[in-house]
Amino acid sequence: MRLPILALVLLALTGCTSALQNCETAAQAEFNTVSALILETRQNIERGYAIERTSDTSIGVQFCIADQIGGNFGVQFCNETVVEETETLIPIDPVAEQRKLATLEARLDVLRPVMERELAACRAEFGTEA
Repeated sequence: MRLPILALVLLALTGCTSALQNCETAAQAEFNTVSALILETRQNIERGYAIERTSDTSIGVQFCIADQIGGNFGVQFCNETVVEETETLIPIDPVAEQRKLATLEARLDVLRPVMERELAACRAEFGTEA
């Protein structure tokens, strides 16, 4: 249920951005993803373990006080969404994580000029509109 709501919010917010901003966001997407993976991998190496985060959503029922037609108040059933976040510690192989980090850093070096070209193309096509 959360995904459709998130999609609607993102769709609504997309209408608030300019064509230049949309183009720049697309041009930076993979670079930003790899940068985030590098940060996460470095943190895993420093800690000695990874952290896996999961969310469990459940819907419960509770009593609510509701305003009825005509100004009278009453009690009714209301849905209550409960989100429980859990973190699981995952052991890592430090040598494998170092290799992974080196691979990600090399990939970032390849992506940087690609991203810069795509950003330049965005600015050439859409100017510097705000």
